[in-house]
Amino acid sequence: MSKFAPWVSRSTSFYGLTSHSINVYGFHSKREFPRIYRDFICKNGAPSTLYRDNAKEEQSEEVQDIHHELYIKNQFSEPYNPQQNPVESRAILWLKNATHVLMDRTGAPDTAWYFAAKYLSDVHNICYDKTHAMSPYQKRNGVTPDISAYLQFQFWERVLYLDHEETWPSSKERTGYWVGVAHNIGDAMTYWIFDDQTKKLVARSVVRPFYSNKCVKWDPSLANVPIKHTARNRGILCQPKKKEIL
Repeated sequence: MSKFAPWVSRSTSFYGLTSHSINVYGFHSKREFPRIYRDFICKNGAPSTLYRDNAKEEQSEEVQDIHHELYIKNQFSEPYNPQQNPVESRAILWLKNATHVLMDRTGAPDTAWYFAAKYLSDVHNICYDKTHAMSPYQKRNGVTPDISAYLQFQFWERVLYLDHEETWPSSKERTGYWVGVAHNIGDAMTYWIFDDQTKKLVARSVVRPFYSNKCVKWDPSLANVPIKHTARNRGILCQPKKKEIL
């Protein structure tokens, strides 16, 4: 693809007809589809039916073996009729349009398209779906998702993250761009950072905004008070700790 993600040249998407969840996977060669398919099943469970077009890599012998092993039905769309594939109309079309909007509004380069699509699919899965009266993530997994990690930064926001390799007197901080949440790595507040110098992705949990602190905002009613005793954190009023009596 580019220096931003040389290991990803294209992507494939899975759309759950029941849950409405969208999962985006990047790959370099079409021959990787069976591996990606197994990874999807490992993390999300086996679907009852796989709806897809007539791409050769999606109807290979290895894919058929997966279906025979897990009792998954096959369903193909008619050639030259992509509208018959629900993934195309309900996921890919929305992802393409939303990715353009996100990159335009954040100033992200075109080469960051995969990061944007991955981020949008994650946000889509934790947002409320009125047809289910819950989020797609909750519909599929049965638990309410924690959205805290997505409230700290914006896509392609410039940040500073802790660099463990630097030594004193360096500040041990490096610049990068926030591109999403790193699932299955560290705790819930671990993020994917696109390093500004190496042009590679790193997973870090110690991250702060590059320009200023955007997480804490002072209560407007106390804006003119020299010593402020309360602060508003993302709309939540934070009370100060009580002074200890010595």
